[in-house]
Amino acid sequence: MDLGLSPWRVAVFTGSFFALWAGAWLVELAVADRWGLSGGSLREPAYWAIAKFLIWVVFPVVYWGGRQAFTRAGVAGQAAFIGLRRDTAGQGLRVGLIATAIWVALSLASRASGGVHLVPVGLVGLYAFLLTPIFEEILFRGYLQSTLVALGIWFWPVNVIGAVLFLLIHCLGWAFQGVLAGNLLSPHAASIVVISLVLGYVRHRSGSLLASILLHVGNNALATVAPS
Repeated sequence: MDLGLSPWRVAVFTGSFFALWAGAWLVELAVADRWGLSGGSLREPAYWAIAKFLIWVVFPVVYWGGRQAFTRAGVAGQAAFIGLRRDTAGQGLRVGLIATAIWVALSLASRASGGVHLVPVGLVGLYAFLLTPIFEEILFRGYLQSTLVALGIWFWPVNVIGAVLFLLIHCLGWAFQGVLAGNLLSPHAASIVVISLVLGYVRHRSGSLLASILLHVGNNALATVAPS
């Protein structure tokens, strides 16, 4: 599918995405008390699930699809472009499951001295380890990585660019939450860069977005169900 790729279109896409996500945070801050989006209310994850779906999924579909964005051919073409194809689904599942098993094993081994404790998972947890990874992979390892590679840029610079942007989008949220400095000075920032690089490689190596989605779900599920 011809998405009309060009460096300036990718730059506009990336800048618009960051602006929209900042807008979602501004809206949340403006209406949090009125809409009951604080104090552990289930409305908060519901708000972010809707906002993330609209900005991380619907926006790129509309931006790159134009008038054909929601036609069957348009959706199928974009899905194939970002790595959701039938012919690579099996490879994606295999690579994703293997990568997830290795990642989870290494993560648990690094915590062995401190032990592992499980916590119950509610709707907030499901949003964190299921919906969030899917939406984030569609945007970053799907649209962003695929468009940069399609422009002829070598994979590893693309992967580094993706990791930096992935950290920056987290920094945006941390800034609105008032925890930017603390998180940047903690191992959390470095772990985001590392997992992004691994996710990008898994997506590239398998040729399927399913692989990075599975790994991302596994990583977030581990952090949600068995936090360190």
